[in-house]
This record gives sequence, C-alpha cells and structure tokens, in this order.
Amino acid sequence: MRLNMQSNYYAMTEFMESYYWATKDDSLGDILGSLNMWRNDDDTLFDKAISDDWEKFYDDISQQDHTLFEGFLVVEQFVNEYLADYEYSTELARNLTYTIRKICSMSVIERQSNPVWLNWLEAVKWVCNPDVVKVNESPFMTSKRKDATMAHKKEFPVAKVMPSIRPVIFDQSDGLQITQNQNYFMMISFLDQYFQSTNNPDLKVILTEFTPGKRTISQLDNWSNWNDYFIGVAHNEDTVNSVQALAVVCQFMQVWVPDNALHTFFGRKLTQDIWNVIYMKNEARKQTRIWKNWTLSVKKILGV
Repeated sequence: MRLNMQSNYYAMTEFMESYYWATKDDSLGDILGSLNMWRNDDDTLFDKAISDDWEKFYDDISQQDHTLFEGFLVVEQFVNEYLADYEYSTELARNLTYTIRKICSMSVIERQSNPVWLNWLEAVKWVCNPDVVKVNESPFMTSKRKDATMAHKKEFPVAKVMPSIRPVIFDQSDGLQITQNQNYFMMISFLDQYFQSTNNPDLKVILTEFTPGKRTISQLDNWSNWNDYFIGVAHNEDTVNSVQALAVVCQFMQVWVPDNALHTFFGRKLTQDIWNVIYMKNEARKQTRIWKNWTLSVKKILGV
C-alpha cells in the first residue's frame, strides 16, 4: 500500500480525528479546525498555507508515493510544526506528539505492537477503503458499505487506546537553583556556542531576536512565552535545576526551530538532539555533547 500526497494528508487528519472523537481534546480540536478538511471543487487541499507546508514535509521524505512508515514520518514533521510537545498543548496532545516521535525511531517489531502505530494503520485503511464515500462537508465522516445494513451508517474509527504518558525524568540532583532570567541567558550562551561554529541561519534568527542588547529582558518579543515555558517546567517554583533548565530550552526550540523541512538540517537536528537528551537517564545524558555544552553555559552564567 502506497500513499500519495493527498491520501497521506487525509490519513493524517483521520488519525488525529480518531483521538479527538475519543476525548474531545482542546488542542486536537484547535488543530483539526485549522486543517480545513473540506475540499475545493478541484479536490485540492483547502488551506493554502497548510497545503504548502504539507508539500514540503511530504517531499522531504520522498517525492515518490510513500510507504506506510514514510507517511508516518510526514505526520511526525506535521505535528512537530503544528502540535509541538510544549506547555501550550494539552497533556494528551503532548503525549501523542511524544509517542509519534518515539515510534519513528523504533524497530519494526517494537512499532508493530504500539497502539498509536496500529491506529495509524487503521486510519490509512479507512482513507484507502473504496467504500468510504468522500462527501463535500467532510471527507470521511460517512461511509456507504456494499452491505445494505451498513449503508449510510457512520463508522468513523475512534481510538481505543490513548498514547502513553511521557516519562519526564529530572533525576539530576546537582543542587543548582537557576532563576528564570539565568535560564534565559544560559540558553543564549548555549545556542551561541553552536552558532559560532556553524553560522546557522536558524540560530541567527533566535540570537538576533532574543539577545537583549539595549532592551531589558522583559521587553523582548515573546518574553511572556518564555515565562510560560519556565513556569510549566518549574511547576510554579521560582527556580529549576540544570536538567529542568534545559527542558525549558527544549520547549523554546520546539516553537522556534521545529524538526521539519521548513528549517535547516542543522537546526532540526539540534532541536531533536535536545529533545532526546531531556528524556535520557542521567548517566546516558552526561555522555552527550548537548549536555556537556549545556553544562558549560550553566557554569558560565552562574560564574562557577
């Protein structure tokens, strides 16, 4: 079974709607409202901006019709852009994004037993079923089966198993108490390390827009967003430890440099590497370049 660009898109919307109808989750409802599944007369995707992004995500994997796994990699890029794993999303949406990312790095055997992957397969089957009637109001809400007893009956698949809860591991007992402002300047120092060695345009945008210069830190664009990230990770405490501080940076990067085809390869890899480090066990985390560079920035700002 292969998915062209349109069938891949509709399978993705079906996949996400299956979780929405099971939970009526606000984040999923918001994103589905933006997807505009209704069709134009020429059967093209309705929302041009999302359509353009989807085309980039799709072609980034391959310009040929996709396998089911390749199609899921496109879904991963989409959620990284539109349903990122950060504080503004509901817990269900964050867990779904987390699980999608983890599935993309699983072995075939691991993947085959994951309920989120199995739900993706069901979504693809539904979209590719020739007996599903594609109507103008909504492409896949109504089906007409050959069996007369099933005619016109709504058989919209609903997810039966929710994605597992993200294992947030903050086991770094370094005794550090990092304030919100210190956390922010650690991030600037940390990203500047990579920018100095790469001159990466994604990092240049961040450093240009978010380095205070003559402004006070509270005058920066989206400072309120940073405040939300910090509070979400700190759970309303005034300080965080060094792992939690990197988790705040992780949320920032998922908004400003998501891991998808709209960004440079280096920026995408850096975002993904930071995300992976956050979910590692402490001993494994210490061996990564990300953590070693982060530790340098922590020491620099704290003066230790």
